[in-house]
Amino acid sequence: MTGKSALPWSLSTKLIATANFHSGHTIDVSNVATWSSESAATATVDADGNVEAVDAGMTMVHANYEGQDGVLELTVTMPTVAVSSFNNKGIDFFPANATGNIAPLRSIRGAMMTTLGSPRGLALNGNELFVADQGNAAIDVFPADGSGDIAPLRQIKGALTTLNTPSHVAVTDTDIYVADFSNKVAVFPKTATGNVAPSRTISITGLTQNNGIAVSQDTLFVLDISGNAIDAVPLTSNGVTTPRTIVGAATLISEPNGGFYANDELFVSNATGTIIVFDPTATGNVPPIRRIGGAMSMLGFPDGMGLLGTHLYSANNSTSSIQVHLLSSSGDVAPTNSISGAMTLMSGSLGLVIIGLD
Repeated sequence: MTGKSALPWSLSTKLIATANFHSGHTIDVSNVATWSSESAATATVDADGNVEAVDAGMTMVHANYEGQDGVLELTVTMPTVAVSSFNNKGIDFFPANATGNIAPLRSIRGAMMTTLGSPRGLALNGNELFVADQGNAAIDVFPADGSGDIAPLRQIKGALTTLNTPSHVAVTDTDIYVADFSNKVAVFPKTATGNVAPSRTISITGLTQNNGIAVSQDTLFVLDISGNAIDAVPLTSNGVTTPRTIVGAATLISEPNGGFYANDELFVSNATGTIIVFDPTATGNVPPIRRIGGAMSMLGFPDGMGLLGTHLYSANNSTSSIQVHLLSSSGDVAPTNSISGAMTLMSGSLGLVIIGLD
């Protein structure tokens, strides 16, 4: 049997069962084998070998064909949701299946070492967590598994950086993109540290005040909170650049804060209490593909977002909460999970990333 031996919670994968004959001939028998999981509470498997992760733990998956039993040991892991607390000067970490008023698994917080002032946007690259510290005019980089009052691994800060009010950050394999409440996006090498100038600056024609950003394989999306617009430019842009713009009443863009690209869709959170989803190639005055919002949605100044399988997570500033909706949700729909309350330590939830998807 072949396939993944580790699978994050709520995700699925397909296992392949093969039969080896004395002649040396090998055939795929996945659709005729009898499949089973020793612990359905950990993972289930259907008649074609499709496995779904149910809860953290370990199970043995069997594929039986003509009296021969193939076995694979499968470990289901629980991803972690990291959320920045703007008012509480920290980053709190929760299991992805959490709900209610619960204490975080761990937190990065403390006055001695972290240097965090008002942390906002978060980005994950490998095992490093990038933080746009709006109150400290800095980009801090922490280990993704960090905890306590720890110093950042490195920090971009100082007059040469041109950083003033960094609100959101996006990271690729080579670069850090920073939205800074201005008409430009500063770009630094991913390994930059100290008081260093940007490697390039993208000045976007018509942009009034950027707040959120998102990146796809080749495009930088910049959210104009003052102009109620989304500007799209090539990821490799440098200097003055004319964007493709999504703007107009039909777009339902209203004080856009957070941006997130996944599954070939562009997710945008509006401070006015909605999440809207666009085709990333859209331009002009076009309606979103779908919209989540209303009293039942429990969205309150949504900002940072993340995707885990079919679940869309959002950090909500005005309610200091995390709301989880189905990816396909549209309209005024209730979340599947909601994390909030004094035990969470969250206060002014703004940035959000999901750790442990690899």
